[in-house]
Amino acid sequence: MVRDSLRGFRAVMVVGSSMGPYIAATMADAMKIIRWYRRRLAEYLRLSLCGEYLRAIGRRNAVFLWIPKNAGSSLYRLVGGSRLLDIHAVRYRFAGKGMVTFGHMDYAMLVDRGFVSRRFDGSAFKFAFCRNPYDRAVSLFSYLQTGPHVSVNDSFLDFCRRLKHPGCEPIGLYNSRGLSQCNPQVRWIERIKIDFIGRFELLEEGALRLQDNLGLKSSRLPHLNKSQSLQVEYKAQFCEESKHIVEDVYREDFEHFGYPIESF
Repeated sequence: MVRDSLRGFRAVMVVGSSMGPYIAATMADAMKIIRWYRRRLAEYLRLSLCGEYLRAIGRRNAVFLWIPKNAGSSLYRLVGGSRLLDIHAVRYRFAGKGMVTFGHMDYAMLVDRGFVSRRFDGSAFKFAFCRNPYDRAVSLFSYLQTGPHVSVNDSFLDFCRRLKHPGCEPIGLYNSRGLSQCNPQVRWIERIKIDFIGRFELLEEGALRLQDNLGLKSSRLPHLNKSQSLQVEYKAQFCEESKHIVEDVYREDFEHFGYPIESF
């Protein structure tokens, strides 16, 4: 039995030694492919950064603080500029000038961590739009039902209970995570010297003022990414419990932006 095992071991060694040159050749080919992809990636990153520099030419330094479900898609289409939605895009494509949005990322954290220079931050016109918290909660519910985090079988009350417990993930150096888009609106403007806050309820008026501040030609605001359920009056979605939850979870928004606690 031992003799048979030794014969098998010698056979494996012979086959292994004969395969050695083939394995070495295969590894060499693999390294060539890896080096080719690295060169292509470096070229792509250079071209992407070059494109962002060209996009920034003639544009005022500005940052659109994109609070979820506050007509962000329409506003971005209106003002244009760079749209960098993850930390890798910020690291490799941000030109450090011109008009830019970092999507739903925490802008103050981007500055604190050095991804955005304090020089750019100090020179940039920073703006955002706010929305009635009752209305925004219904819009968030409708929008998130199209994704993996809220079931189409969930009621609006189910959604509101989740906002209260376990709550939503904090905003951070990512565009969204779990229910992070459901944070109070003030989270996106904390620790930031903001220059203009428009209102969703006065969207056309705010868009005109924004174009004037950014030195853009006046143009009509496109209406994009609407939630399907917005055809329904938002008050009809509430019961007494869901109303109290929204008022509690978004208390800071009611106070900071001056929206009244409504009776309905």
